[in-house]
Amino acid sequence: MLTIGIVGYGLVSGEHINGWKNTGNVISAIADPEFRKISRRLPGARMFSSAEAMLSASQLNVIDICTPHHLHWPQVASTKDWKGTIMVEKPLVVTTKALNEMGSLLGGHAAPVILRTNKRFEPHVKPLLAALAEDQSMPLSVKVVWRQRPKYMASRPWYYNKAISGGGVVLGMGIHYLEIFAEYLPDLVLQQAYLRTSRRSPNSPETTAENYAHLKFSSSRGTVELVLSCWRSASVLPFEQITAKVGKRVTRWTRPAEFDRQRSLTDEFNSYVTMIRTRRSHPDPAVLYRAHALALSAYSSLALETFAPSERGGHK
Repeated sequence: MLTIGIVGYGLVSGEHINGWKNTGNVISAIADPEFRKISRRLPGARMFSSAEAMLSASQLNVIDICTPHHLHWPQVASTKDWKGTIMVEKPLVVTTKALNEMGSLLGGHAAPVILRTNKRFEPHVKPLLAALAEDQSMPLSVKVVWRQRPKYMASRPWYYNKAISGGGVVLGMGIHYLEIFAEYLPDLVLQQAYLRTSRRSPNSPETTAENYAHLKFSSSRGTVELVLSCWRSASVLPFEQITAKVGKRVTRWTRPAEFDRQRSLTDEFNSYVTMIRTRRSHPDPAVLYRAHALALSAYSSLALETFAPSERGGHK
């Protein structure tokens, strides 16, 4: 049984807490700068105002970082001498400066670092992994379309505020797939990017935010196209579809309506437990660097229209 400390007690932490509980592990501490304002409490977990205070007062196997995007890297870097395992939500960095720091620090980090890789465990993504792992001599082209609820994105500044998100849907959504492609297509390069973030809402009068990215990449094996959006007029959401052509075979996978989130979550966190027990980082630091470099190069290639909402504190 592992003892876990959660950093950031917001929306996404609930999914992490369920994942750890599903695999028989214990949340013994939670750190959040707004902890005195938080009415909900997790039985058996002590509350702290910072990760540093939590680490100095608790015996933990794992710290699990569930804060907004722009806080991930500073919090990982601040624990470089800690001996346990660090798990962190995507993305790990949101600036080129942090990317360069990550490239030099991760190799010498005392603790294994696990970037949350939940897409790998979703049923429509598993066939893509199998296709990518096929005979590397076979030409390949992949297109991913992933659209989220506008209202979901509109209330969460780490998706659209430049200072917080680093790249809106490019990092908030796209990094899930770029981490996979960076492993299987190591020479992937950006060819074209169309990006937009604004208050305008062309598809829904109820929407207060729009965030859209259309990215095209190429490699020696083939091409990758990502269409990522937080606005859509269709009623069935989220919408996620993968089309892959491997050799002459074309296959399409859509996220199933009956998707069992808890089963996927348990499989995912069982995988992390294995990594933690074997003291293994995941993905490899070189893959982690390539994935974030691709996302940041896409985001920095065009000037974007952005807006700054009121920013909230230490959790997401």
